[in-house]
Amino acid sequence: MLEILLQQTPSVSGPRFIGSAKRGLEQAVSHVLRLRGSVRVEASYVSAGVMRRLNRKFRGKDRPTDVLAFPFPERKEWARGEIFLCPEVAKKQAVLVGHSLREEVALLLVHGVLHIFGYDHERPSDQKRMFDLQECILAEARKNV
Repeated sequence: MLEILLQQTPSVSGPRFIGSAKRGLEQAVSHVLRLRGSVRVEASYVSAGVMRRLNRKFRGKDRPTDVLAFPFPERKEWARGEIFLCPEVAKKQAVLVGHSLREEVALLLVHGVLHIFGYDHERPSDQKRMFDLQECILAEARKNV
């Protein structure tokens, strides 16, 4: 079973995922990816400035992005990887696509988790596979709430 440890800080806030919404997302990922045992992923909200620096350092892109995910090189029993989310960028995207910030952050959490488990979207075939999985997980999560 997946456990997402979402860190909130006073300086950067985003939607809270607690109770049934958080469990629904975790159960959906666990079910669709057929996870066995206990797996933890750490997630943190960061400012646009911090996200820009991370994106520049690790991807060579000098702008903030919505989500970055880093699998831990050694799969530790307690945590598989770390996700950084930028609520400022997520808010803009939510407005563009016409859904809530909570829905956008849920999508970004799932997107980050998939990256941690080795999925990417560099090639069209990989993108289709990853985005189909993402939609399947989100649909399953909606049923679990």
